[in-house]
Amino acid sequence: MPSIIQCPQDLILLFDECGTPSFRPGAERRYFLGVSVRYAQADENGILEACNDAAGLSNKAPKKNDQLGTSTALQLAQILSGEPVAIYVRRVDLQDSELRQIVENYERVGNSIRMGIRAKHEVGVRPRKIAQILHDHMLYHSLFEPVLDLLDACGYPLFTVHPFIDAWSIPACDKELSLAHRSESMQELVNKQLTREKKHGFVAVKPVVLLENSSEPPLLQRKRLVDAVTSTVSRSPDFGQETDGRDDPLAVLMSGLGEKMSCRDITKIITRDMRKMLKEILSEVT
Repeated sequence: MPSIIQCPQDLILLFDECGTPSFRPGAERRYFLGVSVRYAQADENGILEACNDAAGLSNKAPKKNDQLGTSTALQLAQILSGEPVAIYVRRVDLQDSELRQIVENYERVGNSIRMGIRAKHEVGVRPRKIAQILHDHMLYHSLFEPVLDLLDACGYPLFTVHPFIDAWSIPACDKELSLAHRSESMQELVNKQLTREKKHGFVAVKPVVLLENSSEPPLLQRKRLVDAVTSTVSRSPDFGQETDGRDDPLAVLMSGLGEKMSCRDITKIITRDMRKMLKEILSEVT
C-alpha cells in the first residue's frame, strides 16, 4: 500500500487489537483484528483536533469498541478519510481449523521448551497462552508492513518510525524481546530490503512503547485515537457486526483513503509462518 509522502520525516505508528483471540466454542468474536495507524508526527495535532469531537478524545471516558454506535463510526470514518493518515487492518479467522491445529501444536511444543529450558535460567517465566501467541504474530504483521511500505513512499526514504501499541498483557520476562528487540529486527529487515532493491536511504525504528498508564498527552491522545480508529473499523459487517442497514464504516474508509487504506485476511499467512517455525523448532530438538 505505497503512498507518496515527504522525506525525511518522523512518523507515528499506532497499534491496537480488537477481540481476544480464542478458539473456545461460543467465543465473542469470530475474527481477531489488528489495526495500525501511521501518520507524520508534524500532522498529529491537526488529526487529533479533527477527530476530537466525534471520538470524544478529550472526554474523561471516551466510548470505544461496542459502546461506539454505527452513526459515530460512520462520522469518524468520514473525518479520517480526509486526514493525512494511513490505516492498516489485518484479520485472523478464529474458526479456521488449520490455524487452530497449528497454533495448539505450537503452544504445546513452545511451552515445553520454554519451561524446560528458559524457566531454569530466568525468574518469572510462565507458559504462554494461545491469546499471547496469536497477539504476537498479529503485532508483527501490523507493525512491519506499514514500515516496509515506506520503501516506496519516496525516491530516497529517510524516516524515523515511533511505534506505540495499546496496553496488552505481555509477560514481564518477554517485554524486552517483544518491544526493543522487535524494533531492532524490523529496522534490520527493512533496511536489508532497501539494499536488495538498490535504493539509498535509511529507516530507523525506535523501541516500541506501550500505551499503558498513559494519563498525560501525547500518549493519552494517541491511545484514544487508535482506540477510536479500531472501534470504527470493527463496526463493519465484514467482521460480524450489524450496521442497521446503513453504510459500512470500513467501506467509507477504503473509498476515502484509497491507497492509504489496506485491509486483508492474514489467517493463511500466520498458519504458514507458524508451521515453518514449528518445523524448525522440532528439527533442532530432535
